[in-house]
Amino acid sequence: MDIPMDKLSRRDFLKIFGLGTAGTALFKGVNAVPAIANTAESNRPTFDPGPLKIKKAKETASVCAFCGCGCGLIVYSEGDKVINIEGRFRHKRHRYGYRHTA
Repeated sequence: MDIPMDKLSRRDFLKIFGLGTAGTALFKGVNAVPAIANTAESNRPTFDPGPLKIKKAKETASVCAFCGCGCGLIVYSEGDKVINIEGRFRHKRHRYGYRHTA
């Protein structure tokens, strides 16, 4: 079907497009691999996570200065090293965690 672009009708376009789509669908299914079921038992971690790192850490209340909201944060640190940062759930500026604006 060698049709010039200026003579291509809507009907011819849909025919060509439909044939191309059908051909792609047929050839796509030729190499299909059957799916292997994955159970929850196989997704369990097989390693020991060890002791909780923030158990010995110092807990400090802080405020996020990224935007103008001033969301409350809890910073866990050991010495000068920050281990974990999480949202303060009972902070007056927000509820249920900090805002993800970045």
